[in-house]
Amino acid sequence: MSIRLPLVSIFSRTCVSLLILLARARTNEPEWKTNYVRKNTVCANEECLKYGKHLTEIMNPAVQPCNDFYEYVCGRWTKKHPLPPYFDEWSSDSEVQMKAFHRVREFLSEPIRDSDNADLRKAKKLYHECMKIPNYGIVDPSVIASTIKQIGYFPLMFNQKFHNKSWQGVHNYYLSFTGESGLFSIFLRGQWRKDYMPMLYVRETISPFGLVKDCEMTENQQRKYVKFLFALVKLVFPYEIRQLSQATLKKELSAIVAFRMQLYNIKMEALPTAGIYNPMTVFEMDHRYRLIMKGKKTRAKIDWIEIFQTFQGFEKKESVKSMTFSLENNIYIHLLAQLLSDTPENVIVNHVHLYFIERHTKLDSYLRTVLTDVILQGGNITGKIRYLGRKSPTCISINEMKDAIGKQYVIKYFSKTTKKQVEDLIKEIKQMLKMQIRESPWLNLLTMSMFQKKVDEMKTVIGYPEYYEDSFKILQNPSAATMSPMTIDAFFLVKSNLLSISAAYMNPPIFSPLLPYAVSYGALGEYISHEMYHGFGPHATDFYKSETPWLKKMVSMYDDKVRCFIKKFDKLPVHELKHMHPPPTINGYKTVEENIADTMGVKLAYWTFRKKVWDNKKCQVVPFLPNITCHQLFFISFASAYCSTVTMDTLMENLRDGVHITPRLRVNEAVFNFEEFNQLFDCPKTNHQAKRPTCDLWK
Repeated sequence: MSIRLPLVSIFSRTCVSLLILLARARTNEPEWKTNYVRKNTVCANEECLKYGKHLTEIMNPAVQPCNDFYEYVCGRWTKKHPLPPYFDEWSSDSEVQMKAFHRVREFLSEPIRDSDNADLRKAKKLYHECMKIPNYGIVDPSVIASTIKQIGYFPLMFNQKFHNKSWQGVHNYYLSFTGESGLFSIFLRGQWRKDYMPMLYVRETISPFGLVKDCEMTENQQRKYVKFLFALVKLVFPYEIRQLSQATLKKELSAIVAFRMQLYNIKMEALPTAGIYNPMTVFEMDHRYRLIMKGKKTRAKIDWIEIFQTFQGFEKKESVKSMTFSLENNIYIHLLAQLLSDTPENVIVNHVHLYFIERHTKLDSYLRTVLTDVILQGGNITGKIRYLGRKSPTCISINEMKDAIGKQYVIKYFSKTTKKQVEDLIKEIKQMLKMQIRESPWLNLLTMSMFQKKVDEMKTVIGYPEYYEDSFKILQNPSAATMSPMTIDAFFLVKSNLLSISAAYMNPPIFSPLLPYAVSYGALGEYISHEMYHGFGPHATDFYKSETPWLKKMVSMYDDKVRCFIKKFDKLPVHELKHMHPPPTINGYKTVEENIADTMGVKLAYWTFRKKVWDNKKCQVVPFLPNITCHQLFFISFASAYCSTVTMDTLMENLRDGVHITPRLRVNEAVFNFEEFNQLFDCPKTNHQAKRPTCDLWK
């Protein structure tokens, strides 16, 4: 039996339906954009437990997220992840990178096997030889003092007269266990002319200043450097320094700095001739240097046979005479001989000792501050602090057989399943990017079509270079690689319209198939979206305009959007450097490409995530954060990927030379520019962050 509804009721329901349809048509918003999925289950696998614990350890719930979202998410990062002694910066990326290096170290440390292919055997050989080179870490001042006292011959600190002692003996003593010289550089790498066989190279010193490089010191900076050296000696020899005249000590330190300035000058003079492959035997080098020595004082003598014997750890000199190496800066060696001849013995030996002290002493906070002040001139940073590299990562980084290492890394640690998941994520992001372009009210059809075509034709390289697919055949030319799978890297090539992201990125906490997709979309999804937006920044659009001329109106409107970003970011204060006078600020013009990619990237990743949630009808969260919703987890995962600790000098150097703003500003400026974030975290409209102007490329 059919039930007849009253005509009024039918009319009322029809009107309501029409009103709903009209409202949707007016807003032109799909349902997934206007509704939240509320069903949040808790992920309970081991990876989720680790990630949830990780977030609770680094987050600072005492901070209001609407005031400083970076501090809310990363406020306890530095306490939980203090800066390691070998690093000037430590971030989420650093942890992922170290995990990749540890994996590489595992298989490179294995014995060379018959089953290894030829390239992997070469890679292992280079790594094994590199690891044999002497290396010394950063130690407490008391250990440094004890080491120096074993030699005794240190005129700066000890007044005893030593007979049959020379600076060469002290120099070679340190070389034997540190692998470093304060007078020249000696290092190992594969020689491509000889099928990547390990070979030693000698060239100019990296820096004569120990802990400072790339700094042509002014007189004022030299005085600051003497102050630093005085404080350093006091740290290592607190009792002995009381027995000495401070005026005499500072005078001798000034003489050492003057000698180092001369070393720096001959380095710069000889630099244009550096890097020329110049093979010879150690015996030939020793003979040549004896000829250079003619007419010079004995203190200029360098026994090169003994140098290589010490460096390689051979018992007999005869073992190294026939060894081939490359002298890559012959002019520097000539100039060095003359400088040594002209310099008093006590200055040279004091320099050698201080070089060791600088490179290997664990500094306290006061000394770090004094050292940073050395490279500051008029509020600007004029050099770099040189940090001691860890042995294994260094030996991996300088290994020329990167393709062989990369192939092995991919085989062992990068599954086809992971690659397929990332490919699917990129497809979703590309579809959402096309939707953003299509919904832009200011683009004309021609420009809109051109942008969407760019998205459709965008090529991607995921995990490893494309030529690995050629039966995993490794090319002989290492420079042909577009990426290194085991190195954290993501980039966009405008002219090729190509996005590339390395296999190393596909690891927790950036990405894992075992983590909720809110995490992967927030971290890796934002990285990918960021790189995609480099295809629509000012540099890219300038290139597109040269291919297809734009209407003047389109050019003008696009430029207005870019100017919004420049104005919004220009002169932003840097929280970490607010104590400086004058405090540094952001250059909005220099950083505009990255600021657009940051701002638009997080929006693109979020809307891709929202669509995913709507399609799935459910979304997992992680343990230990009971009050965090799935959508909030997306933003927390995004921000946590930027958590970092950085030294002041490196931060200033990044601002001076780089194109990114600080991690704090990258996070805060991206989220506070986004209305959906403010809604999710209940940020009041009166909040000073919410009141700032917003910029969007498409609106």
